[in-house]
Amino acid sequence: MSDACALRARVASASRPGDHPMRTRFLLATPAALLVSALAAAAPAERPQVQEHSLPNGMKVLILEDHAAPVATFSVFYKVGSRNETTGNTGSAHLLEHLMFKGTKRFGKGQIMASLDRIGAQWNATTFYDYTNYYETVPVEKLDFVMGLEADRMRNSLILDEERELERIVVRNELERGENSPVRSLMHEVWGAAFKAHPYHHPVIGWSSEVEGVPTAKLRELYRTFYQPDNAVAVVVGDFQASEALAMVRKHFAKIPGGHRFPALYTVEPEQKGERRVTLRKAGDLKVVALAWKAPQAAHEDMAALKLLHLVLSGELNLGPFGDPLDPGISNRLYQALVEKELATYAGVDYVPMKDPGLFMVLALPRPEVEHGRVEKAVREQLERLKNEP
Repeated sequence: MSDACALRARVASASRPGDHPMRTRFLLATPAALLVSALAAAAPAERPQVQEHSLPNGMKVLILEDHAAPVATFSVFYKVGSRNETTGNTGSAHLLEHLMFKGTKRFGKGQIMASLDRIGAQWNATTFYDYTNYYETVPVEKLDFVMGLEADRMRNSLILDEERELERIVVRNELERGENSPVRSLMHEVWGAAFKAHPYHHPVIGWSSEVEGVPTAKLRELYRTFYQPDNAVAVVVGDFQASEALAMVRKHFAKIPGGHRFPALYTVEPEQKGERRVTLRKAGDLKVVALAWKAPQAAHEDMAALKLLHLVLSGELNLGPFGDPLDPGISNRLYQALVEKELATYAGVDYVPMKDPGLFMVLALPRPEVEHGRVEKAVREQLERLKNEP
């Protein structure tokens, strides 16, 4: 992390007539060097044998046999997320994800979820900064069925105005839940303070007014542009022969035309030249401290060191967007330094490798009687230890 910049977030409770506001402060500071090169020399763990294939239309396919149980998971990742949105259309990728469950030419209105439930599938979807994905876990004999469903959803989704009206209410409720969460609100402020030009600045769920106002035609345009086989990666894991799974993928997806050109994102976040501090006030007594560093993109050579840094500090390797940042391990440096010493009720790391440079964030919840500065100092002491100790 030789080019890293640090972000420090402090949350202080205060009192005034009628409420108990929470004050949240963030500081972006210039370079903080965490010397983790020694960690990068650790021996890599053995990896499962993943097969990689490409269809003639440009779709990538990853296959992993796992015979532990007679089930299979099929997932399609589209390389489109909030990173691909512009001002005025934030939250569109996430709202589109909701509409992708509302029906296709083959599966009529309301039939996608009903069909999946009938075969006993566990299913969901996720929108992130860099991608959107859909997945189903099913009895292995239903794998062919869900592949057919996803292929139909890729090109034949019904994106209807009346469904948009209903789903924007659902998303509005999600927005309100996030706004009522001190930690989620804090994290949005951190990302907004850290990125001024790059679209990582705005939250994945978008700004409320833009989610409310985006026209259905704009969502259809987003769908037609990015939901293409040559912008997708299919992942198949389960109790099957890899050759059979690949044949299924080819049967359902190879006939969809490729050869598309996708809009390129050319915005590069300008170099940060000084500290940035933000204060967030919310009702309640919860204190939050967050420190974050600008972290290189996922393809950077320092990624192995960052993964190990995550493990050393938090005791876990939650390197995807599906985990809750408030889900720490116990046998780790942050827990020992903050929770065991009764400075905080929680201490952990929120870090996901990104397509472009992102953030490596430490989060802590100070105990009510503990000042923010004591927790911040304890976190920094642990980071300093990494410069001098293995």
